[in-house]
Amino acid sequence: MVPMPTDEVTLLGDATKDARFIQWPKDYLKVVPRMSLSLDSPSSSPSSSQQCSPLDHPTTSSSSPLHHPTVSEPKCDLQPNCDLQVEERLPTPATMSQGAPKKIPPKKLPPKQKNIPLKQKNLPPKQKTPPKQKQKRNHTVLPQKESSTIEKYLQVLAKRPMNIRNIADKFINKPKSGDFILVPALDGLYDEFYCDRIFYDSVLGWMSNGWLDGTILHWWGMHLYRLVQNGFKDNKCGIFNPSEIDFRLCRTHGDKVLKHIESTLRVQQDKTIFIAPYLQCEHWVLFVICPLMKTGYILDSLNKSWNKEPSFYSLTPLVEAACRGTSCGTSSLDWNWNMVKCPQQEATWECGYYVAIAMFELFFKLQSNFPHNVWNDIKPRTTRHIDEWVENSVSQFYSIHFSQT
Repeated sequence: MVPMPTDEVTLLGDATKDARFIQWPKDYLKVVPRMSLSLDSPSSSPSSSQQCSPLDHPTTSSSSPLHHPTVSEPKCDLQPNCDLQVEERLPTPATMSQGAPKKIPPKKLPPKQKNIPLKQKNLPPKQKTPPKQKQKRNHTVLPQKESSTIEKYLQVLAKRPMNIRNIADKFINKPKSGDFILVPALDGLYDEFYCDRIFYDSVLGWMSNGWLDGTILHWWGMHLYRLVQNGFKDNKCGIFNPSEIDFRLCRTHGDKVLKHIESTLRVQQDKTIFIAPYLQCEHWVLFVICPLMKTGYILDSLNKSWNKEPSFYSLTPLVEAACRGTSCGTSSLDWNWNMVKCPQQEATWECGYYVAIAMFELFFKLQSNFPHNVWNDIKPRTTRHIDEWVENSVSQFYSIHFSQT
């Protein structure tokens, strides 16, 4: 008997009349792989101990083989040497064999094209970003002022004298917390607790010949008061708080200013000379008040024409009213105000520095024989004189508040 080819198997006999022939549905044949049985082949013959089972779907699970849902499982009576061969036809003309599948040759892909960027016309050249500048460790950031103001201070400080630059460098790189330093008032000055907030950018302005803040002048007055109190047995000078006698307060809250003057005169009743830095219209003026003598002296460094009168300043009537309400004097006597011939400034920024230097001169030079010794010179102060005061005062401020932190 000539064996039939294995790639195309036919059923011998009348397959249509054989009830044992199972015609598998086409959908199932698409799932089950093509199998070709040649019962005459030794490799496909089952062993004597193994029963022939229907064609099973190859699976890795333990479930039963897949069967057509409408066909019951037939019993296989095929013997090992029977000539029955099964043909499974796929809907396609091509047939599958037990051999290895043919390799599909890879399709030739078109060669990769380089990504050629589109030509950009009329575009400006890219600008190089400047490199980030490394900040020093613990560099002070001063957010309460505009960045332009801080930058201006730093640019001015770079051109200041070497001693001032050294102090500024130590101050800037000193570790700090917050934006300001709290400076409480000295005991024995006021009837209640008071504390100034000295902002760090105000200190930069102090060192760069910028605006001198009232908190700086108040600290300077308290510092001089403490030095004289510790060095001299007879200190005649007392001080007022510049923040409590401001021009705006005199105009809007005169009762508050009056209360501060009265309480300060009462607490410092052993003093005969009171120093009061006073700010009016963004200009610093120094008031020197002698309550027992009913006399006041006004040092205005911006009065070259001598056209300013004591009535020009809003503080004068409040000082008179406060002294009338205390034991300093009676209401029947009028006050005597004097416009002092003091050094006159050449620009617009020096007023605070002129007031600070005059405070130092009064505490250490003039108080012992005041008011016989008063200022009587309108010659402007030199820049060197101002720089010397800045160097001296900032050094003392730094040593007191930052040297031990």
